[in-house]
Amino acid sequence: MHAISTTREGKCTTFRVVGDLSGKSVVQLAKSWHKIACDPRQTFRVDLCAARRIDDEGKHLLCEMFGNGIELIVPVRNRARRILLCM
Repeated sequence: MHAISTTREGKCTTFRVVGDLSGKSVVQLAKSWHKIACDPRQTFRVDLCAARRIDDEGKHLLCEMFGNGIELIVPVRNRARRILLCM
């Protein structure tokens, strides 16, 4: 099972990945991002705290997104704490 949800709070859009980031979910995340990325006033982040497995295509997309200034939220040591990575 996988799901990509999108939430907007002010000028920040968060994509939350639940389950695997592979196959169709990679395509879904890329389409969602490209659809709204044209607004230069928006900031973006990807919440990976509920992600289980990320395949090579998913890793490639995350690298592309990170390279474009998107923040990645990742779990730390399987605890509730999170770390925010940004350029």
